[in-house]
Amino acid sequence: GCGGMGGVAAELLLRAGIDEIRIADLELFDPSNIHRQIAAGVDTVGTSKVLATAKRLRGITDGTIRPSSSIPRELFPRPRLTSCRAPT
Repeated sequence: GCGGMGGVAAELLLRAGIDEIRIADLELFDPSNIHRQIAAGVDTVGTSKVLATAKRLRGITDGTIRPSSSIPRELFPRPRLTSCRAPT
């Protein structure tokens, strides 16, 4: 995803010299993302995380940024963890 760690990782990879990256995320930015996600801002609330992140990354490099609003099933052949609760 392009949220918290994914957005930071993508940016750092580009700044380290990786010139081709594929990013994927299914969500839109909301106000709670602004303080903790690198591509989030008041101007990105309600917009696609992947498109806003791609725009930010294109401002860093002239390399290839491949945004996708879908995640290929072959990348996640098994069910993903969608929530986690600590035992009580």
